[in-house]
Amino acid sequence: MKEFVVDRLLEEHEFCDMEEERAFLYDAVIKKKKIVLYGHRNFGKTSLVRNIIAKKFAQEHKDHFIYFSDLMDVKDSDSLLNRLTVSFERS
Repeated sequence: MKEFVVDRLLEEHEFCDMEEERAFLYDAVIKKKKIVLYGHRNFGKTSLVRNIIAKKFAQEHKDHFIYFSDLMDVKDSDSLLNRLTVSFERS
């Protein structure tokens, strides 16, 4: 039985099911569709995007650049600019 993990990103082998969701999201990314992914905290949204969809995309599209930025708690334009800059440097 798989352990229920919270408060950290999950790796692909730790994800249960969601095969249809994975295929749907990856297809949407490939087709350059706009996507809004929402749900309760700790349901695996970030893990799904960063550790499954983005990794697969990066492996298949080595000439592309993947950029992540967490905008939680951004309060004004200065904090937004700082967050975007730091995220860009990390990417």
